Amino acid sequence: MKTLELGMYGLSRLSEDTAGYDVISKASACEVLKTAWNSGIRLVDTAPGYGNGVADELIKDIRTEGLAFKVCSKIGLDIQRNEFKSSLQDIYSDVDKIAEIHDGYISRVLIHSPPSELIRDQSSCIKIISYIRRVLGEDVTVGIALRSPNDLADCKWGKKERDFVYQGNFSWLDTRIRKIALDADLRIIARSIYGSGILALLYDAIHCREPRINFNHADIRYSWHIQGILEKASSEVTEFRQECIKNKRASLDELVASLILGENIISGAILGPTTVAELRSTLQAFVSC
Repeated sequence: MKTLELGMYGLSRLSEDTAGYDVISKASACEVLKTAWNSGIRLVDTAPGYGNGVADELIKDIRTEGLAFKVCSKIGLDIQRNEFKSSLQDIYSDVDKIAEIHDGYISRVLIHSPPSELIRDQSSCIKIISYIRRVLGEDVTVGIALRSPNDLADCKWGKKERDFVYQGNFSWLDTRIRKIALDADLRIIARSIYGSGILALLYDAIHCREPRINFNHADIRYSWHIQGILEKASSEVTEFRQECIKNKRASLDELVASLILGENIISGAILGPTTVAELRSTLQAFVSC
């Protein structure tokens, strides 16, 4: 069984003044966390900027109830501005902040969506990795959360590093990372496995159903050009349509789980539910597949 982690991005959207998906209540977010823990999930994927710090506060609060999730965090990206920090010292400050909030619970730290020029600058990346381990301990896993699948080709050097991992988008809407990973024999932790919710829209359209998702103005996806995204991923969309027709009784969760479980390049996946029902449905699909 591949390792499943709970993503904190959607759960941290407690107000409209932070970038993200639909706003949810703190009580609902905590219920998802409790259900994940009771279902055997022990890792949460987060970052200091998720919800302007709300994600880390949720993890700390739930910890007081005995739910001691191990933390997989990220450094370097100013999420609200979508800008990567320009100096090593600023990146080191992110490491110090993570240590202060989650000391003793940190399992993995990733350089978060670094620009291509930093990825190609192996020397600077090694300095960041060394600082992470100096502050957080030698047993902490390190790696890169890729901004673009194409960046994987420039950071294959990570394969030579101890306990180094890659995280990247992987779904029916974006399989670009597959060829690079296969050619270099790399393993990926998959995120955005539902294509940021677009797969649900596509699945419902294929089956002539009312769409289960309607993006409102406060949702970052409201401004996306959905049709353009589908056209860009035309070959993947065609494959997804074929799978829907071939397995017409399969749910969306089952189709997603079968893709993730069937890919040798995928070592684990980040689940991004915002309700208990979504989490249970996804987990059931992974178990049944």
